[in-house]
Amino acid sequence: MAESAPSMVAYARRHDWSVVLTSEPLNGERPPSWGKLQLIRELMSTYEYVFWVDADAIIVDLDRDLLAEIDTAVSDIWFARHPQDRDPGATVLNAGVFAVHSTDWSRRLLTEVWNAEQFIDHNWWENAALLDLLGYSLDPPFAKVRESHWESRVGVLDLAWNSVPGYCESPTPAVNHHARSDHDNFQRRLDDMAADRRATQARFPAEFPAEFPAALGNPHPAPETHTRLEREADAGTAPSAVSRLAARGFRFLFLLDAAALFGIVVLVGIVRFGEPWTGRSVANFTSRFAAATALQIVVCYFAGLYEREPRLGARSWLPKAVLSMAIGVGAQAALIALDVYLMPRGNLLPWAVAGALALVVNRVVSRRLAARRHGPARVALVGADDAIELARTHLAAAHDTAVVACVLPSIDSLSEAVALHQVSDVLLLDVQAFNDVFPHPLTELEAQGVSFLQRVGAQETLLGLDEVREVAGLPCVRLRSHSLPNHQHLLKRGFDLLLLLLVAPVAVVALLLLALWVRLRAGSPVLYRQVRTGKDGVPFPLVKFRTMRRDAEQYGAELSTAGDPRVVRGLGWMRSTRCDELPQLWNVLRGEMSIVGPRPERPEFTAEFARQIPGYTRRSELPPGITGLAQVQGLYDTDAAYKVGYDLQYVSNWSPVLDIQILLRTVWVIVMRRV
Repeated sequence: MAESAPSMVAYARRHDWSVVLTSEPLNGERPPSWGKLQLIRELMSTYEYVFWVDADAIIVDLDRDLLAEIDTAVSDIWFARHPQDRDPGATVLNAGVFAVHSTDWSRRLLTEVWNAEQFIDHNWWENAALLDLLGYSLDPPFAKVRESHWESRVGVLDLAWNSVPGYCESPTPAVNHHARSDHDNFQRRLDDMAADRRATQARFPAEFPAEFPAALGNPHPAPETHTRLEREADAGTAPSAVSRLAARGFRFLFLLDAAALFGIVVLVGIVRFGEPWTGRSVANFTSRFAAATALQIVVCYFAGLYEREPRLGARSWLPKAVLSMAIGVGAQAALIALDVYLMPRGNLLPWAVAGALALVVNRVVSRRLAARRHGPARVALVGADDAIELARTHLAAAHDTAVVACVLPSIDSLSEAVALHQVSDVLLLDVQAFNDVFPHPLTELEAQGVSFLQRVGAQETLLGLDEVREVAGLPCVRLRSHSLPNHQHLLKRGFDLLLLLLVAPVAVVALLLLALWVRLRAGSPVLYRQVRTGKDGVPFPLVKFRTMRRDAEQYGAELSTAGDPRVVRGLGWMRSTRCDELPQLWNVLRGEMSIVGPRPERPEFTAEFARQIPGYTRRSELPPGITGLAQVQGLYDTDAAYKVGYDLQYVSNWSPVLDIQILLRTVWVIVMRRV
């Protein structure tokens, strides 16, 4: 890197890029090459484009403008294709030098590559995972072996941007990537890189840094150069075991709540009986009290008591604490009816009251400790001058809670301001700003832990907002690009499995009878499999009964319509009653779908809808459903732009009660044939 980094800094100076350098592994659990995916995804939250260059690559032509050679209307990520000498007609993508546009699509692609764990120790690491995802063979001649919808947004860079000397060279290279498979002599590689660096520096002496030490522990501090090493040094040490547990959802509140609830059980028993284990062994009472505590912790989790709240505008914990204790006590009362006692029935009411207070106290203490550790929230105010001055006045009175880090007239430079001023919370003072901030940069900044609040006035209250929060006297609502926290995702999955268990006896018989009918009317095959877009944009094979002719899509993907002539005679009623969707219970069992949720679309249409309809990709936050709000509210041919409104309403307001309501309305829709 001591040889290659100066050319990167020089290129950045010439074309107004920033530079991020690292000389240590980015992920300690995988081979170093995988770490680039983590760093790139991190940088995509701040930068619109990321240009990755391996450490053994020298940028040799500073005149070529990368952004001038890529078409963002067609692609989101760009790789050079290397012709293979064993088969001149075959090419292979090389992930040593490539460019990424910061879009939801490219984030999903990089996430899919990262999740391909079967390639962790492959000789080509993440490059092998990428090729496999795009449908290429990993054996010579690296031919295309299957279609992949991911390839639709992958662009091709000129070979000059990833020219490999002695293997696959460009006559006019922009980047010389010294990565030949037979280049085993390390010193020879360094010598070749040094020759490239000196030649480039001779051509462009003004852009090159005056000096760049060989030891990258102290890189040349060019103004536009940032190093991951410096950022981690400022932050302290590497993430601790506690930090890693916290990233996986662990919170010390689990332990505090468990200790408090268990202690209250014991204390109530002592107050009532002198000692709670009279007539029974200590071990017996301990196990029962521990079971009651564990049950209550589970209820608290699914009630949202462990959801991380923003530093500003946090809601009162008391209503959730009271509700969770009431549900927990109700569950214990149901067990008592079955002659299962986790505690004496007379202990339940005082335990519920004292437990709710303990839960609230734990969260107040936790919030204050966090505020002491992190200091006041650093707020960016976005809006007109008069609105900013009014908000600044209010926040000045809450200086121990929040300080104004910066003010902006618009969101045009919001991402840069957040990074520069270490902003923790963004307060939008003009409702018009919401139109500009969603989905970008809200999505990227939220991924960095930045929370967004929108001030509401008298006009906005007419929208029926029911979660208005208070920040230093300002009424606000919290903005989130992702609506459901993890505990609700788990609750929804548990609800699906419970419904599957309840309907299994009837569903199995119905599926067998329907399969027989399809076999008689349409012949073989009975089932039809089609790739659909699932949760987080991940494709999956949806299964349903075949109700159309075998050649229904001989001319390519086509949206179905009411009265579609491709439907086999005698099977139209299955579509109108949606019985053809019943095999998707298998997709639900596999976790690819949910019983209720936004209907899964085909990848061919998803990409187009995402470009046409702002916020369309948010519908993929939840697994797609067999039925959904859009299906019971709208009609079969309701425009996609209107359907997505129903889908986002469902994503934002999900609850088990809402799923039950949609299921009951689905029955009515089926009976009335209203599709």
